[in-house]
Amino acid sequence: MRRRLAIPLVFLFLALVPCSAHSAHSSSSDNCDEWSVEDVHFHERRACRDITTDLSNCPAASHVCDEREALSATVLTASDQCTCQSLRCANKGWRLAVNGTIVDKVRCKGRQWVSSGRAAPSFVCAKFDPSVPATSTESITTVKVEECIDPPAPFMCEVAPVNDPSFSAVCFRGQDSNLYCNSGDTVLVALTTNPGKPTDPPFYYTLQGSGLCNQETQKYEMTTLDISIEVNQVSCMQCPHMRGVATTTFQGSHGDAVFDRCIISCPTGTLKGYTLADEFFNANGGFAYYTYTGTEFYFVDSAGIRFVNADFYCENIPPDN
Repeated sequence: MRRRLAIPLVFLFLALVPCSAHSAHSSSSDNCDEWSVEDVHFHERRACRDITTDLSNCPAASHVCDEREALSATVLTASDQCTCQSLRCANKGWRLAVNGTIVDKVRCKGRQWVSSGRAAPSFVCAKFDPSVPATSTESITTVKVEECIDPPAPFMCEVAPVNDPSFSAVCFRGQDSNLYCNSGDTVLVALTTNPGKPTDPPFYYTLQGSGLCNQETQKYEMTTLDISIEVNQVSCMQCPHMRGVATTTFQGSHGDAVFDRCIISCPTGTLKGYTLADEFFNANGGFAYYTYTGTEFYFVDSAGIRFVNADFYCENIPPDN
């Protein structure tokens, strides 16, 4: 299903007074036909065509998508000569998806909407939801394990070395920059530093959705801990919690917590996990993510609470009578 989206204020302004926009940054001429190459380029960064919302951009698993989600548009002034007009999903927890990949934003360049250096003719707003089942796509199922596709050349992002038996090489879809793991028991993770302790060893975090290499910034764009991040390296990691129900030592009445690609959550109720304090705590945001510190594996939530033994359950509070 497709829906045409216009950015009325921006396009109306450009359609009616393009020469005025030009004259605000250049005094060389008031005739649009006499603009220089630089002037045209400047104007075209604000003159993007309408963009289409299309559910076909929705990631294949663990996301819900809605064409009606509100957008946040960066509207530029004539002084913004180095910043492109851009779009994001406005509401918390919603991210733009282009060609099945979560991206931070799409921006206007050369009168076209682009994401990570590639044209983005359509998009959709997506929200992480581990209860949504995975659906296979041809780009994944037709790639055999022994046929991991190397990154395109020249490739501007650094590929993390595979120096640990827990890790495997990242593969790429054809000759673009979308990356994936080609084994059913691996999950894409990002190599990054601990935000609170920059001197600590790098952390590997479970990714939500997929990731891609931005050839312009030479960094990987992906989402983890429910936030969009850019990282220098990525890898694939073996994980024993791709699917299934968590076991728990909790003895009271409870529901089952569910693993989905090494992210755990509750279909209903509040996710509770066992911590180093020898008690169960709520998982911030309702999710916990598999992570690797360089020496050990464990689950962590977006607030940094560490959970041990993959011991989780769902607290279901009965409604008031």
